[in-house]
Amino acid sequence: MGGDYLVAAGVIALTFVLLIFCEVAPKTFGALHPERLATPAAYVYTLLLAVLYPVVWATNLLANGVLRALGASRQQASTSLSSEELRTVLAEAGAMIPQRHRQMLMSILDLENATVEDIMVPRVEIVGIDMEDSWDKILEQLRQSQHTRLPVFEGDIDRIIGVLHMKRVVHELARGRLDHGNLVEAASAREVYFVPSGTPLNTQLLNFQRDKRRLAFVVDEYGDIQGLVTLDDILEEIVRRIHHRPSHHDAQGRAPRIGWKLRGDASTTVRALNRSMRWSLPTDGPKTLNGLIVEFLETIPEPGTTLKMSDYMLEVLQTGDNAIKTVRIRPPPLPPETERLRHITWAVFETPVAAPPPACAHTGGMKAITICAGLLIALSASAQDTFRAKLVGQRVVSTYPGTPILVCQYAGAGAKYEIVASAGSCARYITLN
Repeated sequence: MGGDYLVAAGVIALTFVLLIFCEVAPKTFGALHPERLATPAAYVYTLLLAVLYPVVWATNLLANGVLRALGASRQQASTSLSSEELRTVLAEAGAMIPQRHRQMLMSILDLENATVEDIMVPRVEIVGIDMEDSWDKILEQLRQSQHTRLPVFEGDIDRIIGVLHMKRVVHELARGRLDHGNLVEAASAREVYFVPSGTPLNTQLLNFQRDKRRLAFVVDEYGDIQGLVTLDDILEEIVRRIHHRPSHHDAQGRAPRIGWKLRGDASTTVRALNRSMRWSLPTDGPKTLNGLIVEFLETIPEPGTTLKMSDYMLEVLQTGDNAIKTVRIRPPPLPPETERLRHITWAVFETPVAAPPPACAHTGGMKAITICAGLLIALSASAQDTFRAKLVGQRVVSTYPGTPILVCQYAGAGAKYEIVASAGSCARYITLN
């Protein structure tokens, strides 16, 4: 009887030893020191692979035979990662991959979840040359154009002639041959490129690469032009910021303060607004704020109309041309622990919260801020004095909305300061008196 207890105790002890010293500890050590462990292990694995190759080959042969008997293909049994598994790997990468790189990789995976209709320039906003206009007006439009490619049409965008490259205009102008006929000939030199509105962004990116195109017109099921999409628009979905969007910022070009009202253009897409402001407005319906409000009210509202949608307060400020022009949006209230913070100013940087940038531009009560080795060094905007504040603690407060907020507390120069940063690319610099 006593021998049975000893056998059971031995099994338990052996299980514990195998679990700790042969499973958990080696894997943890390998994850922490991959290069240090991989080089010597490679020699051992190379020798074992040569010695045990016949056994491995026979085992794989039997396993593949069983899979074929069960109707499973070898491709289905491959070890390649799915899209969701790649997302999990990126989310758990931590400090192994910089935050900015993780965001770009996640954006690449997200391309399959969006279509060209989500990012296109709407039909009413397409800037082009109408060949029915006077020649003087066309020349003035060419002089004032900020684009390298301009659609050319006759009377209506649906009667598209082609896309005019400004380089061709410069060449014709240098030769003194720029006239109505040469302009039409230059625009129609290449066939117009059309794409369906439901094309996923990852597919369209490959199509642009295959066809060596940079611009396409988005058409609906009836063949009517709905908008325009460019290669730059898709690349912006990956890198998130190529150019500044004034509609998402206030008059001074600063990002709106947390919890404050945002006044914006109703033609702004809901997807872009959610991404830049970290909001969660509905995206399963209309693409723009104008469409979202009109669908919700089932009518074009009068200025001053206020509605509540998904805890967001939306106030219509201006309407015109059968559409909403300007909207004021108040997001849901801040978490109670954060509402007491005052004197909010902003800085934007492209590094993770855990590793602040060496220097950040600052537009509030301080001219510049530097964070180094847990020390906050600030230069006053009013007086040219420099003071230092030491990191005294940090905590994670409740999420807003769904994003962890890290609060770093500093003390120095007779005052206390808190730097509040979300897990993305925006940091909120908040001063406590």
